[in-house]
Amino acid sequence: MSETKRSPLIFVHVAVMLAFMFLFRYVPAPPPLTTYGMAVLGIFIGMIYGWTFIPSNGLAWVAFAALFALGNTEYGTVASVMNSLFASDTAILLLFGMLLVGPITEAHLGDYLVAKLLNSKLCKGKPWNFTIAIVVILPLLSLLINAFIIAVFMVGVFTKFFKAAGYKKGDKYPVMLIIGFFLTMMITAAMLPWKNWGLYVIGAFAKSSGGYMINGGAYMIISFIFYFALGFGYVALMKLMRCDVEPIRNIDISNLIDKSVLEKGLNKQQKALLTIIIAIIVGCVGVTFLAGDTGIRLIIKNIGAIGVMIVAMICMLLINIDGKPITTINVMGRYVMWDMIMVIATAMVIAGAMTSAETGISAAMGAYAAPLLMGKSGFAFLILLAVISLVLTNVANNVAVMFVLITVAGGFYANGIITNAPAAMMIIGYATLLGFYTPAASAYGAMIHSHDAVTSAAVYKYGFLAMLYILVLIAVVLIPLCNIFF
Repeated sequence: MSETKRSPLIFVHVAVMLAFMFLFRYVPAPPPLTTYGMAVLGIFIGMIYGWTFIPSNGLAWVAFAALFALGNTEYGTVASVMNSLFASDTAILLLFGMLLVGPITEAHLGDYLVAKLLNSKLCKGKPWNFTIAIVVILPLLSLLINAFIIAVFMVGVFTKFFKAAGYKKGDKYPVMLIIGFFLTMMITAAMLPWKNWGLYVIGAFAKSSGGYMINGGAYMIISFIFYFALGFGYVALMKLMRCDVEPIRNIDISNLIDKSVLEKGLNKQQKALLTIIIAIIVGCVGVTFLAGDTGIRLIIKNIGAIGVMIVAMICMLLINIDGKPITTINVMGRYVMWDMIMVIATAMVIAGAMTSAETGISAAMGAYAAPLLMGKSGFAFLILLAVISLVLTNVANNVAVMFVLITVAGGFYANGIITNAPAAMMIIGYATLLGFYTPAASAYGAMIHSHDAVTSAAVYKYGFLAMLYILVLIAVVLIPLCNIFF
């Protein structure tokens, strides 16, 4: 749908969305659902419908409509709904994380780190080392800096690199390398429990399951093991597929990137930023592992990840470098994605409302889902969940898909229908990130399909292979790890 010339169909979609949000409540409620439950369920369905079919003006307006609708139910007033919008740690941590994007972007810290890695001795004249650097090492930088910055930078590097090597459009190595890079890049968003996708998934599951909170330390250990299994295994898959790496053996990457970035080195501002970002990661890991209920461990628990972020923000605004602060609040706010914040915060509020006892929704899930799952093993259910997540996230908005599946899985756990909550949560979290298979599935999917080195046929061919590989990894790595650690 064009932004400038809309189809009249958009008004039909808006009408359907509003009908769910404001009229579904008048449908007779089948027990154990209540009238209030029907109202909240209608708002949830309308919100997901709007995010999926009316994305042309962003997603925030749909979130506002859902909040307004919820304020006209038994939940309370519109004012009380808005008061609960940032009542969760998830929304606050999300905002603080986005406040870091501005300083990193404007200081060009990402450009330097990427250029330094690709121009290192590790990669020169060693094509498989270079492949490992792209697929396994480089995406880890997104734990420090914004992933989209790295992705945009690398799209340009790939174009020059494959052209200099003489690869033809659609050749196996370029296509598989680009797919592998974006696969691991996307997974990094779910690796830390206080940041990005990992934060959204854990927060949403806690809301929908009645309060289940995964152990953050175990979550990180599993995430990093899965990440390295995914990355190194994918490089092994490229070898097994006999990707031709000889054309890149003698390519000098320094001729393809801005040499001035490397020659200047890190300036004082970049060094200060990098130090603070590393301190944030160390601090958040520390509070995850060291928090407790007595003595110093209780103090650490009270500080939490939000406290670590607050101290970091204070340092960035207070410390001067050459007479100027490391950053300013205006720079911090310049890159905040309010659309995403509103989507996540609103979904948390709606998820919390849905699982309250007054709605009867959780009880209904138990009553209707139990017979369908009866006789199926826990393993079979988790694999089915992985397949559904991978398929749906390629044809619908992955934020919407994630919240729908997390809400359902949380309700199943609350009603005792599933017992392996960590595996279900992490499968949904990972699988709904990997929506690259179609151009419309995600921004990264569009980048892959539009790149000069690939053809759509090649992306579908090797992308399908990647999806099968991910399912195998979930079965042989992720699920067993969850069984071990939980």
